Amino acid sequence: MNLGTGAKIARAALRPPTIRATATAIASVRLFHRLRIRSTSAPLGARGRRPAVDPPPDILSGFFPGYDPYLANGWVLVRQGPKKQQYKRPESASRDRMYTYLQVANVPSADCPGTLLLLHYPNKRYLFGHIADGSQRSGIQRALNLHKVTDIFLTGPVRAQNTGGLFGMILTIADIHSSSRADMANQNKARQEKGLKLLQIDSPTALNIHGGKNLAHMLASGRAFVFRNNFPVQPNEILTDPRSEDPSGSDPDFSDPLIRVWNVPLFRSGTPGCDSENPRKRRRIEAPEAPGGATPENEQQLREGVVRAMFSSDWKLDRLNERMLSEVRLPAKIFYRDADGKIQPYEGPLPGQPGFTDRTVLTRNPWPAGEVATLPATTPAQDSLCYIVKEQPRRGKFLAQEALKLGVPKVDNKKLTAGESVTLADGTVVRPDQVMEPAPTPVGFAIIDVRDPALLDSLVNRPEWSNPEIMNGVLAFYWILSDSVKCDPRLTQLMRGFGDKVEHVVLGDNISGNELVFSSAATTLTNLNRIDPERFHLPFYSVEEPQVPSTMPENTHVARCNEKFTLAPTQGFDKSAVVPPLDPRNVPDRQLLSIPSEGAEWVLRLARQASKKVKDAEFIAMVEESEKDMSQRDAEIIPLGTGSCLPSLSRNVSATLLRIPGYGTCLLDCGENTLGQMMRMFGPEETDQILKDMRFIYLSHVHADHHLGTNTVLERLAKVQDPESPPVYIICPLRLTPALQDLSQLENLGRIRFITRKASTNPQPKTRVTWAVSDEWISQKLGVTALSAVFVDHCPDAMAVAITFPSGLKIAYSGDCRPCPQFAEIGRDAHLLIHECTFDDDRRGDAIAKRHSTFSEALSIAKQMRAKRLLLTHFSQRYPKIQNPNVQESDRETESGPVTVFAFDQMRVRLGDFQYAAEYLPAIRALLNFAHEEEEEEVGCEGGASKCDDGNGNGNGNGNGQKGKKDKQQKQQKQKGKKQQQDQERYTPEDSRDKFLNEF
Repeated sequence: MNLGTGAKIARAALRPPTIRATATAIASVRLFHRLRIRSTSAPLGARGRRPAVDPPPDILSGFFPGYDPYLANGWVLVRQGPKKQQYKRPESASRDRMYTYLQVANVPSADCPGTLLLLHYPNKRYLFGHIADGSQRSGIQRALNLHKVTDIFLTGPVRAQNTGGLFGMILTIADIHSSSRADMANQNKARQEKGLKLLQIDSPTALNIHGGKNLAHMLASGRAFVFRNNFPVQPNEILTDPRSEDPSGSDPDFSDPLIRVWNVPLFRSGTPGCDSENPRKRRRIEAPEAPGGATPENEQQLREGVVRAMFSSDWKLDRLNERMLSEVRLPAKIFYRDADGKIQPYEGPLPGQPGFTDRTVLTRNPWPAGEVATLPATTPAQDSLCYIVKEQPRRGKFLAQEALKLGVPKVDNKKLTAGESVTLADGTVVRPDQVMEPAPTPVGFAIIDVRDPALLDSLVNRPEWSNPEIMNGVLAFYWILSDSVKCDPRLTQLMRGFGDKVEHVVLGDNISGNELVFSSAATTLTNLNRIDPERFHLPFYSVEEPQVPSTMPENTHVARCNEKFTLAPTQGFDKSAVVPPLDPRNVPDRQLLSIPSEGAEWVLRLARQASKKVKDAEFIAMVEESEKDMSQRDAEIIPLGTGSCLPSLSRNVSATLLRIPGYGTCLLDCGENTLGQMMRMFGPEETDQILKDMRFIYLSHVHADHHLGTNTVLERLAKVQDPESPPVYIICPLRLTPALQDLSQLENLGRIRFITRKASTNPQPKTRVTWAVSDEWISQKLGVTALSAVFVDHCPDAMAVAITFPSGLKIAYSGDCRPCPQFAEIGRDAHLLIHECTFDDDRRGDAIAKRHSTFSEALSIAKQMRAKRLLLTHFSQRYPKIQNPNVQESDRETESGPVTVFAFDQMRVRLGDFQYAAEYLPAIRALLNFAHEEEEEEVGCEGGASKCDDGNGNGNGNGNGQKGKKDKQQKQQKQKGKKQQQDQERYTPEDSRDKFLNEF
């Protein structure tokens, strides 16, 4: 056998017909050409040993079953030439000089408006800036490792624009830690059985959140829907100016073994308690007077106690306490012990009912956080919090050779590095400075959030700027700015005053550009646009290079995502990981992103067939005839989020926008970053018009993935709402109203009114909802003909709704639920049913366990309802691309079922276009199948030649002409983000959340 023969055999493997097998064989050939075959004097394994080299890849046994690469008589496969150069962390990046950098995790954009920086140490992470809507999804896209985050430092005032994603981020981090601890416990159990040493749990045990006024109030507002055990969240609300008493003070306000942080609060000029000539004279950020004699300190303790109860209470579901039945606070789950001592549910008469007899029963104690009905009043924060951050002082490098020359025993080296002098046997004293380099100056950065011109006087007069002990070593300033501030001469003069050795990095709206942050979702949308441009429009974005304002110093640049500022072992900016922005408008018409060319051709062929059919006169006539009695065919249904539980690379969480000509707009659920999805889809002007037309927001239940975006939507709506327009109505479970009322104290949420069930009712699945107001009042205020709802089997207070509009249009929406015949009754003859489809049919067990529905179950409800159209949404994020849209032609619109369409984020479909949209399902299904296979192949690509390149070192193209290294970085980020998403979902938040809500 020689090299030529081996190459021929390998090339023969290219003949299997399938695309995937062919691609795999091509990868094998590329790897084969990176090897060479060399003769040996004895057969391999003659001495019973494996070769010292890496095991050879098995590239032939798949085609020759008897072939074993270890038994290739007389031949050894070895790598050709030196191994590929791998990145090696500098030697100085050790325990005393660790590799440390500050990464730009997010820059402001339409769908993720916050600035977020990640400070990275080998064993610890810190977040600085905003945890805005979309931050956790951006973290998945950027493959940020949140596992080791211990502290979050929020900048600016505490308001929805800056903290809209904080709840989602906290829950994600908490669930990552829960999953990690569970995995570690399983590993230790196995290791204990084998007699091995147990692993130490290295995940953080708490999360500290630092921020300005109202931080604890904002967190406590989530007490109705957030519940976690054993993961303390500690809000550190900064209410004082640390240098008001002693402007020359240089003690840090936060310190741990790695960093020191100085708080830099900025106060608005002209606000109460603030001297406009010297704004820093105010000592304490204002707090409202507490009613009823309570002090602000007492009220703050109450808020912080609620937060502790939300995340670190010892309250347990399985703890029952004895009490008399007359003492039970209703509604509650009640149990009793039968004659055999077994615990049984109590279903007898309650106090006030006929036949009631007081007796001993068992109930759970109320959840501590739920005991607080309302939070103490507060006022909106007007000030902005900023930070200066520096590393802890590090010792200089130990000079081992110098110590050896001086005769220092090695055993004493540790004393010298600890700062102790050593006395030798001859009486000579060796000082640490004789054997160590001088300690380096601790370096750091500042992050300044100044988007209000009224804050500039306070900024300019801060005493920190003239304190050398604080400012020495600060090498970079990150400025979060607005249009009204970026060119102000007070700001530019201050920037120039820091000198040429400080680099200024600017971020902000209309500064950072508007690139596509969620590139995976944008890639999917671009591909869908190639298939069906009528339903899938390209997003609103910009790829223009951000420009530094001309008035700023020359040592200024605009931040880019993934840009790093290295603090140790050397200092400087690293932009090698910055990926060029995706530009869908420059993708050729016949190209699909991240899809092999053969697969793309097949998908586009199916799309052309569908396009030809929907333009056929006979088909159009059939559609027109079948829909002649359809009400409001021009009503537009726009899924903004179609995923379940938490955001993913492919789908955001639940939200569906309805645009009904002649009526207005409404939202069915409003998960985190719903506003960002609208901004990305429509741009700011059209989004504002949609919000002006908003009539109501319907929230189906209390799970966070269905309502966390409400606050930011209302905050934006309040800014554009016409003063003479009617209020926006929030139709929601009773338990959600306190959260929105608490948040309305932090900022203006506009004129909102609530419609909830009667407080005296005890909601039971499959029973009708009795509203707290009359049906006539609802019809008058909402402008609808009817609003009917039924409680469904998911969590307490979960509702499905049917709405009839004045034109006769009837839309039914399931929210999250198991199939519910009573829902089919109230939705009878609906023109459109929007139903959840969390799981495919082969995962019905999961659907039952988590109280969701499968595809067939949703279709069954649609048939019972006699719905004319069915839109399936709310797909599992664990299996985002394996749903099986197996809708038969005979079921498109017959007695056996409605016209069925699958929802995708940012899809736009008119009610009268469902039959056209359904024709594209085969092409969409093929697209998703190819995309899923390609992702599987990419995850398996490690080293050698792979499907990640074309054999010439180039990528397969990202659609905007970017090749090679940048394309590979995008793929690696996608792979890491996908793995991180899977790791986060290993412990599903619904597992504990549903158990709590269904029992409490």
